[in-house]
Amino acid sequence: MSPWVKAEQIAEDFDVSLSTAYEWMKTMPHFREGRVVRVARSTYEAWKRDRIHPPTDASVAAHAAHPRQSPRAKGRVDADREPIHVARPRRRIGTDVKKGEK
Repeated sequence: MSPWVKAEQIAEDFDVSLSTAYEWMKTMPHFREGRVVRVARSTYEAWKRDRIHPPTDASVAAHAAHPRQSPRAKGRVDADREPIHVARPRRRIGTDVKKGEK
């Protein structure tokens, strides 16, 4: 058994796409050389164990129940605010040049 895990193995274990497996690999400590990406088997096994059986520590559970909000978002009620309108440019780029002139 190889000490490294490939994205194909992760995709097969969780029945997900290769792109999802690569995204998950970015969240783990990984080895990259050129386009080759690998994760140490011990790291993957720990990540897999935590994903299947999440930690039950009280502090982790408390943090999950009350995720940290940014100071600007605290107490904000979005229903009372006007919707954001799309800003449009004042003029098109290149309209100051008349046809035929350059």
